[in-house]
Amino acid sequence: MKSYNFVVLANCQARPICSAIELLAMGSCRSGGVIISHLVKNSDEEASMNLLAKADVIFAQAVQKIYPVQHIVTEKLKNEFGDKVISWPNIFFSGQSPGLCYVSGTDGKRITGPLHEYQYRPIFESWQRGDTMEKCLQRIQFGTERDILRDMACKSFDELKTRERDLDVVTSDLIERDWSKNRLFFTFNHPSSNLLIQVAKRLMHKAGIPAELKITSEIFGEPLSRIVPPISDADAKALGLSFDTTLASKGVELNIIDGRINFGKSRTYFISELVEESYRALDAQHELIKQVKFTPL
Repeated sequence: MKSYNFVVLANCQARPICSAIELLAMGSCRSGGVIISHLVKNSDEEASMNLLAKADVIFAQAVQKIYPVQHIVTEKLKNEFGDKVISWPNIFFSGQSPGLCYVSGTDGKRITGPLHEYQYRPIFESWQRGDTMEKCLQRIQFGTERDILRDMACKSFDELKTRERDLDVVTSDLIERDWSKNRLFFTFNHPSSNLLIQVAKRLMHKAGIPAELKITSEIFGEPLSRIVPPISDADAKALGLSFDTTLASKGVELNIIDGRINFGKSRTYFISELVEESYRALDAQHELIKQVKFTPL
């Protein structure tokens, strides 16, 4: 049996994909390392290229031409290493995390809170309008208009399909098939193990590497579940989600001293607690929130 040495180049999805491939291959694959795309610098070029040159297979998550660290741009890797580069998209979909977003403040930095670098938009907008916490809770329970939620999900699909054009492995069909039935994402950029394992199998198949073992999320765990936002019953119904949802969320403890926010250990927030802690965090950052940008929209 041939033994493959592979490298995964990707965002926070790199390590889970790497672990899944090693498990599925049962010894026929060995990871030569991972390159985390949003952490790598131009000064890392020599080390990165040496690592990639030693690999039999490079599983490279798509990086666009405009990316400032040019040596990991997918087109450049394809030119340098040819067919041993297998490209795949950032696994991203906002349809299972309604209301979740990044909020960038006046200085361009992200506004943080109990969901770490994410914000739950109904809470943020209620705080911004000066609503009481009680009114904010009522708004969350009422949910978002169905057409708005469905349009956002469709837009997210369209964006993913556009990004994965001309890539070696695609994921949109897997998401489109199962997103209403199964939990595939915790946040819009943190897939569940269910989806990660399916994508790992596709990458292996494209590389000609047999998947010898069947693994499940019970075996693999959920490495990207640190943050799990709330989903109201009204939003779940509007989106047609048939898996279990809850207004309880998974986030991090906050320690706020003199307007500075420090993150503690993971904790569960009931929705009233999430509202209270979000308001407290936003109050501490109010000087940064004169103008804000939401992503995804």
